[in-house]
Amino acid sequence: MKRIFIVFIFLILVTSGCRRGNTIVQSFPYPILDTVDTKIDLSDFEQLKPVSQDIFTVSSNFKNSVSININTTASLLIDSYEQNLLYANNIFEKIYPASITKIMTALVLLDYGNLDEEVVITHNFNDLVFNAKRSGISKGDILTLEQLLHSILIDSGNDSAIAIAKHIAGSVEDFAVLMNEKAKELGALDSNFVNPHGLYDENQYSTAYDLYLLFNEGLKNEKFKEIIGLPYYNATYHTIDGKEVKKTWMNTNMYLHSIHQVNNQTIIWGGKTGFITASGYNLVLLSYINNTPYISLIIGSQTRELLYEDMSKILNSIELIKLR
Repeated sequence: MKRIFIVFIFLILVTSGCRRGNTIVQSFPYPILDTVDTKIDLSDFEQLKPVSQDIFTVSSNFKNSVSININTTASLLIDSYEQNLLYANNIFEKIYPASITKIMTALVLLDYGNLDEEVVITHNFNDLVFNAKRSGISKGDILTLEQLLHSILIDSGNDSAIAIAKHIAGSVEDFAVLMNEKAKELGALDSNFVNPHGLYDENQYSTAYDLYLLFNEGLKNEKFKEIIGLPYYNATYHTIDGKEVKKTWMNTNMYLHSIHQVNNQTIIWGGKTGFITASGYNLVLLSYINNTPYISLIIGSQTRELLYEDMSKILNSIELIKLR
């Protein structure tokens, strides 16, 4: 039985109003494994091999050993335990990162912020385009940085990304300076950031390889790794006048809701999605096969459905690639 199936059981419980007495059960950092008839137990997570602290380098004579029938702008597959490149297409081409940008926002938050810090929202977010993804925070709300971190990584809230930037650096512009400093530190030299959310700006760009560097760095942080694997998050916070606010943020990664499937050997852990018209549909993902971690990335699928179909094709090709 795989983790993705257990997440499916989780979502059934959530959508049916899972309660303990009169209290809605709100905190599930990992699946409640003893509620499912399965051989999986908590020790299974301990057996997973760690993501390498190193990064992979691309050989000048690297060639894909198999052809995968996908239509994307760029794609990437890495054995992240041994840091071996298994599949690559246009990984150094300039792309627009969309909401995968929020991985960098999270890295800067983790560098400069304390997760227990309270953030008073002072912005009304009227400058966001009308169809931009929002987590629903409002001027006068008081949240912790940890709650805002959940918002950007799970719900991809553009409002929360702005709130983080203003709290950490005082302004979006000064936060972007920190983002670019972090990019240089990580070797993401073909990237430039001007905002914390990833909405289109011609001066905000990256490459598939650089986005891999950001995601690989994030996976070194246990809180980051925990959050990206959550199918949803319940946040309870207050307004400045003491009113209690409750929000449920659902993960934008459809794999965590069992809407899309992969082969029986693959455990989907989590990742980060992104979409803007200029880039198409994007996803960076951490998965496990036989306890080995793999990082896969797609930029530029034409539809959300094709994004997951193409990602599943990549993941389903791993065993074949390793046989070549």
